Amino acid sequence: MLTTAPSVIVLGVLGLTLWLGWPSGRHCASLTLLAAGLAWALVAGGWRLGASLPKRRARNDQRRSLHRHLADALVVVREGARASRHMVAAGDWKLAGAIGYYAFDNAVLWAAFRALGHAPELSVIVMGYLVGSLGMALPVPAGIGTAEGGLIGALVLYGAPAGPAAGAVLLYRGISLSLPLTLGAIACAVGPVARLRTGHGPPPPGVPSTRATDAGRQRASVA
Repeated sequence: MLTTAPSVIVLGVLGLTLWLGWPSGRHCASLTLLAAGLAWALVAGGWRLGASLPKRRARNDQRRSLHRHLADALVVVREGARASRHMVAAGDWKLAGAIGYYAFDNAVLWAAFRALGHAPELSVIVMGYLVGSLGMALPVPAGIGTAEGGLIGALVLYGAPAGPAAGAVLLYRGISLSLPLTLGAIACAVGPVARLRTGHGPPPPGVPSTRATDAGRQRASVA
């Protein structure tokens, strides 16, 4: 929740200011005021959900299974909202990570536009990013296909040219997907070797462990 909270709040603020006529961009109510209203509704709902909610039980056995699944899902969402609410109320410094994640992710999309030689207004990029990111909520691995389509469609809807928008989104998605894959592959390759050198973790297949070698030496010395 904390990683999406900055984007939802910015959507609410920017959508409202665009509707009022500032900054430059699309000012029609259906693209600005509606998005802002939905964003503030999500913020208020998440904040309210973080409060204590009574846990209800199923009334009959026929609905017990469905109720249990829904109740478990609600508990997970409620606990996440409650933890987020406590962090915000306490002014936890870790909130800077969520803000930084959102800001740098937008910066990558802006840099992709700049690399292609055409960068629209910053408000267009921000609104297109926020609305288009809804496609990532669909249950598709890594959002492949849905995220790109949502971002391109939203950017064009808010005033970005179709060609540069498609190229920038594909470049942005290539960076956002390849970077964690590359770092993850390096970690998977280096991690076992580092643990083996420090004496932690199991050795590779076919190599006797240190404990087994020490046990063998002790038995040989006793014999």
